[in-house]
Amino acid sequence: GEGAWIVPVFLLVFVIATALFFVSGRLRIPILPAMFVAAAGGVMATLQTWRPKADNIRRMRLPLAVGAVLGALVLVLQPQVQQDFAQEYLKLGQLAFERGDFPEAEMQFRASLGEKRTIDGWTNLGNVLAAQGQPQEATEMYRTALAQDSTAALTWFNYGNLFMQTGKPQYAFGAWKKALEYQPRLAAAHRNLGLLLFQAGRLEEALQHLQTYLTLERDTKKRDEVSRDIMRIRAILEQER
Repeated sequence: GEGAWIVPVFLLVFVIATALFFVSGRLRIPILPAMFVAAAGGVMATLQTWRPKADNIRRMRLPLAVGAVLGALVLVLQPQVQQDFAQEYLKLGQLAFERGDFPEAEMQFRASLGEKRTIDGWTNLGNVLAAQGQPQEATEMYRTALAQDSTAALTWFNYGNLFMQTGKPQYAFGAWKKALEYQPRLAAAHRNLGLLLFQAGRLEEALQHLQTYLTLERDTKKRDEVSRDIMRIRAILEQER
């Protein structure tokens, strides 16, 4: 009957509008499909009520004008969200770092920082620079991260690793202590600190940190290595008593 075409056309316009919205990839607030539907509804209502009479034409002027102005305002004023790929680049860099491709990892970490300057970005860039034998550049990255957040435990931990690699165990000790101050359950910091104290002959403190490490670490292989260190420390303590 009359008007039976309205529902199919309505659904078709809705599907097309939704598809165009997502395919366009503009990441705008999802209001465009609703606007297309509203426009389609207006057009269909206009066609239904349209008659070639002057009074009907005058009656439709105001609703059409208001609808056009409101639609234009919505399209112009709706905010556009910027795409942020910082985390994606960061993950790619971490994967490259794990497989030993340090140049690729560095490139991805720098790309991540180009998108958004984050503590994780600076810290990971410091790690890969340290791995490539650039301690001064790595130090700058860690300091930049800590300037952004002085409580970043993982940054302190990696900074301590760099100190140890460059022959500064006293500074490594302080950095790892800082890491544990802000994240007491950071297993790797307990391990490194325990081993450093073991080397320094502070056996009781070393034992405490290494035992804490065993309660936190789930990797069996790593636990076995530290368990052997604990046995050696206990044997030395027994001999001293």
